[in-house]
Amino acid sequence: MIEENGENNGSAEPERFAVSITVHENAIVARASGELDYQFAHLLHQQVKDAWQTRPSAALVVDLSG
Repeated sequence: MIEENGENNGSAEPERFAVSITVHENAIVARASGELDYQFAHLLHQQVKDAWQTRPSAALVVDLSG
C-alpha cells in the first residue's frame, strides 16, 4: 500500500491518499481511498502498472469508492 500526504487548502490536517493492490482469482484489484486528483493520479497509475507487469491478469478492477 502507498500512502502520500498532500496539501489541503486551508485545513489543519493534510489529506491522505492510499492505493492497495490485491489479486482476486484472476483479476488485479486496485482500491483507492482518499482524495484522488491530479496530484495523486501518478501513484494510482504506477501501482496498477507495477501490478500488471508483475502478474498479467485477465481483468483489472479499479475501486474508487473509498
